[in-house]
Amino acid sequence: MTTAKPESNGYYVLEQLHLTPAVPADIIKGWADSICNMPETIPFLDDEKTCEELCEYLRMDEERSRNLREVQGIIRATPPLRAYVWHLYYRMVTASFSFGCHPSGFYSFPMPEYHLKERASFALLAASMGAVLKAQENYRKDQVPEETIRHTLSCAFGALAQDPRYRKKGGGGMSPAVFSWLRLYVSGRLIQLGRFNFKLMETSPFGVVLQNKNDRRKIFLFESGRKCNSKGYILREKNPFGETITDPFAVGGFTTTLEITEKGWTGHPVDPRGFILPQKQFFPAEEWDVILQDGDVMIDMHIPTGGGMTPEALRDMFVPFKTTKAGGNGIGTMIIERVCREHGAEFGVVTEAERGTVFQLRFPA
Repeated sequence: MTTAKPESNGYYVLEQLHLTPAVPADIIKGWADSICNMPETIPFLDDEKTCEELCEYLRMDEERSRNLREVQGIIRATPPLRAYVWHLYYRMVTASFSFGCHPSGFYSFPMPEYHLKERASFALLAASMGAVLKAQENYRKDQVPEETIRHTLSCAFGALAQDPRYRKKGGGGMSPAVFSWLRLYVSGRLIQLGRFNFKLMETSPFGVVLQNKNDRRKIFLFESGRKCNSKGYILREKNPFGETITDPFAVGGFTTTLEITEKGWTGHPVDPRGFILPQKQFFPAEEWDVILQDGDVMIDMHIPTGGGMTPEALRDMFVPFKTTKAGGNGIGTMIIERVCREHGAEFGVVTEAERGTVFQLRFPA
């Protein structure tokens, strides 16, 4: 009869690592399944040559690579820590347990500071090495060129993983948000070409986009249940800091509704200038087709290391031959917008100062 290893008990591991999560059950969810599938030799942890090759493959800088290899040595020598890092990896790559790309997916997981001290965030970086191997496997199944695979993964670790909050601690580990984001690479849903990331994703609830069958005009009807002020903008009750604010145009506002029947759609159209019209309108099914709705797959395109755009730059981005880039010709975004329009796609942009800009291309299925 084989005696079970102590590490098969998730609560024992948490105790040995001196971890006291607020809700332990959240951390050890799927622990038995995870440990049952843990191999005797974990290539991304136990094989030093594989570890070195992965660091080289990802073009990891010397300091970070050295710290990672040293932490991997500590992990190998500490069975409870080894089991914990494997569990992090298993939870991330297994669909039934994964949090997907939700940024807060692993925030509840405490970092093993007792054993790794200031390099505790390297536990996530160590687990992510397994994600690289899994991502390579899935990209190759999809016949993605090797050069593109390496460029995609090395950019992810070279830019995304260097969260300033973690870069200051022990030479650059990995944040929980970035670790969760790697799920997109593992599933093969995100690739990088040049500076641009292209991500396949389902649209979150927003409403519906219709197209006229005759003249191809498009109408965006907003989702139900959104409170708007009298100007047609979404009513904000709190600012980004969580402080309660009073909207001067709250009086006379309205709540959006969207009704869908066999005969057509009734709802509040969104004006191209960015506000929602207070009057509901009916669009008959014999005259209009749905080209985009909740749950449709779209291509999300963004520049991970790009900066935010000023309101002036955002206003002028589609003006031909106007550019702020040295050597630029000022027609790039204009061409992209035109191609999207000709293919029945939606082209949008969201920007935030000092954080970045996201371009979204929504192609109908």
